[in-house]
Amino acid sequence: MDLLRKLCLVAYMILLGHICRSTSDAQTMAPSNGVEIQATPLTFFEGLTRHLTVTCSFPGGADISDVMSLIMSKTSASQSVYTEVAAVTSHAPGHVDVKDPSLNATVTGHLHAQDSASLSLSWAYPSNQVAGSFKCQLFGMDVAGHPRLSTAETSVEALDDVTTDLLVKEINALHDSHDVLVKGQTDLNTRLVDLESFKAKTTNAVFETSTTFNGHTYWLSNPFMRDIANHYMLCKVFGGYIVEIDDKAEYDFIYDWAIVQNKVDKVAIGSTDAVRDGTWAYIRTGKTMTYIHKTDGTGATSDNVLEIWSEFHGMVDEPSQGLNHRRELLGRFICEIPN
Repeated sequence: MDLLRKLCLVAYMILLGHICRSTSDAQTMAPSNGVEIQATPLTFFEGLTRHLTVTCSFPGGADISDVMSLIMSKTSASQSVYTEVAAVTSHAPGHVDVKDPSLNATVTGHLHAQDSASLSLSWAYPSNQVAGSFKCQLFGMDVAGHPRLSTAETSVEALDDVTTDLLVKEINALHDSHDVLVKGQTDLNTRLVDLESFKAKTTNAVFETSTTFNGHTYWLSNPFMRDIANHYMLCKVFGGYIVEIDDKAEYDFIYDWAIVQNKVDKVAIGSTDAVRDGTWAYIRTGKTMTYIHKTDGTGATSDNVLEIWSEFHGMVDEPSQGLNHRRELLGRFICEIPN
């Protein structure tokens, strides 16, 4: 039954198309209300008007129960013959067929066979080529199976004479835009100040001091509950990672800065042997450490992170979280941030 109905509809549409091409008033054969057309604005100045949009829309209802296609046509400013510029059909309801790309319009549209349809052309700083008459034609079928056609028209005019009133209007619009931009910039600056303040407060809450070496910044943390995973995430939040000791020069610098100058007795670094006991690798990359200065022997298999201890004048392996071997729950760590 559906197939028969569609075949009848196709036959009706072919017949209607022939009739429409032979008459100047398409609606005389199939009058129907429903489709609307709107142009915003109706007049424009080339190079001065910022936006122009022509929209065909059918919200549903009227006496059209099945929508087959929505077509927009246009005349030039000097001719009265309509030429199709864009269409959307039930054959491809999500695709807009742009028939005249020379208009350089941004085209959007959709079609729901039992519901609604729309077709829109928009321009930024439209040229005089956009001027002319526009016509929307909605082809469909009523509940009795009769072909229906709804038409709406409008015109867009390109103006040549720039009036004083228009210039004043444009200047006022520029002033309004400037005020909006200034306010936006002021709001953005305020938010940046707030963010900088928040960042400073957060940094002070996490870290005690910082220094630089070989193009990297090192941050020494305040005491935290010992948990190497949490320490790693905190460093990552600030754009870095738990310090990776690459060579003796970096180790000597870290030891002097953290242990000697800042009088910290223990500090965690970014190394682990959790994958293979006794094989030390960097937490961030998983690559084998290139420098180790371990001074406390082998350590237990559960001791899988390295810390620098003043007591041993070097690196020791400790549990990754919880109490260390001195029954201490709090510990420090160093974040390394490339500049």
